[in-house]
Amino acid sequence: MNFKETVYNRHSTRDFSSKSVSTKDIHTIIDMAKMAPSWANDQVLKVVVATGKTLEKIKERHYQALLNGIPGQSEFPPLHRTGMGKQGQQNVTIWSNSLRTFLGKNAEQMAI
Repeated sequence: MNFKETVYNRHSTRDFSSKSVSTKDIHTIIDMAKMAPSWANDQVLKVVVATGKTLEKIKERHYQALLNGIPGQSEFPPLHRTGMGKQGQQNVTIWSNSLRTFLGKNAEQMAI
């Protein structure tokens, strides 16, 4: 598949089934997600699984926020590079240095 096909075939799910997912399937999905690439190759993954009454409370809270015009927000703030492990920090440093070298005298414009 080329890039154009990838872009045009991509979709986001906006409607979900009420069918429950087995615990085994949830564990399989999480194990598979661990293999996905991450920003700076730091492999930071935090998974929270909610079911039952806890899930219903979360749904209701988000629904009420929507009705009251309260914008959504992430439960977890983005990780700053200083909060990464050593490997992630090294990867960001290498990437940043490579980008500065590639951009040359225009590198500072990227920080604006």
